[in-house]
Amino acid sequence: MKKWNKREQGITWWRDVSGPKRYIKMLAENVRMGIDVFAIMGLADECFLTVFKDRLNSFNCNFHYEEVDTADYPTQDAFVSYLEALAPGWRMDPLSPFASLANQGYLESFVLIITIQPESVGWMVDAIREFSNNSNGNSGIFIGVLPQGVSVKGIKKRLSIFDLEDYISIFDVQYFALQCLEDARMNEQQRYYTASLAAKIAGYNGIRCAQLSTRYLYEDPRGFLEEESGEDDITTEQLQNASWLDEAIWEAQMQSVLPITERIRRYIVEKYDGVIRKYLPTQDEYGKILNNPTDMELRHLQHYLKPSESKIFSEDDLKSFLCAYNVRNDLSHLKCLDVAKLDEILQ
Repeated sequence: MKKWNKREQGITWWRDVSGPKRYIKMLAENVRMGIDVFAIMGLADECFLTVFKDRLNSFNCNFHYEEVDTADYPTQDAFVSYLEALAPGWRMDPLSPFASLANQGYLESFVLIITIQPESVGWMVDAIREFSNNSNGNSGIFIGVLPQGVSVKGIKKRLSIFDLEDYISIFDVQYFALQCLEDARMNEQQRYYTASLAAKIAGYNGIRCAQLSTRYLYEDPRGFLEEESGEDDITTEQLQNASWLDEAIWEAQMQSVLPITERIRRYIVEKYDGVIRKYLPTQDEYGKILNNPTDMELRHLQHYLKPSESKIFSEDDLKSFLCAYNVRNDLSHLKCLDVAKLDEILQ
């Protein structure tokens, strides 16, 4: 999952979601001040580039942008040849090629956005560091886009490093998933649950989140992920851990469903306050004294009132109560709800 299926989703991720938006702002402000940057973000996708350039242009910066990938120039010699074609007249010093490029200023007004493949990290980081150490503010800007998880040492004043994961929260990802689900054939509560699950699976990856944010994830998460795993090494690795997906589903259901069961409990307790008081005070199986209707949990109501037999509740209220009781009981025993139970509680 390396490209946006819908361009508008990518633009939303980088322009409107708080964390990614702040990340682009920091990158752009450093570039505007002439500071070279390492961006640990995995991929400078086309939507990132659009929003990033727009941000720089908002500062009235007149830059010329070059996008290059070390997959096309896998060695330092190959990359130097690329730069020689980009900067005719550059008198390259074989001992310090990037220092000489910075000193001579042939890339003034250029912003080079360099996607650094994992196998090129070593020499490319050294190259950008050498260029930055000799930059005079009119040398041009190097932005090195590094894979996630890379650590870069020895950062000096004219070189900054920004890790995207430091700027994104799980709430950013969940909010974005909700935007992607806006037109899905689901009600609000179903969308909220699906967004929560998509965020837990996607981590901080906006592209993955967008592609996971679909009704298919709601209906059959394991089947959907197995279908997608052929194109996504991360998902394939996750599915090899038998308990991983069950834990993610259970956590998302706990987050989305438990508040609904609590609302149903409060509704029942308030509506049937007078009836419930006839069974109080009492002591539950753990020795807890129950004095007031508000002390009664769903399990207490089921045990003492036996609503299915006593016919205390109306037909609709009994249906809601039994749904909430059974759902909470399943989740309390670490069981994931199937789509039928989800449909019932999230209706």
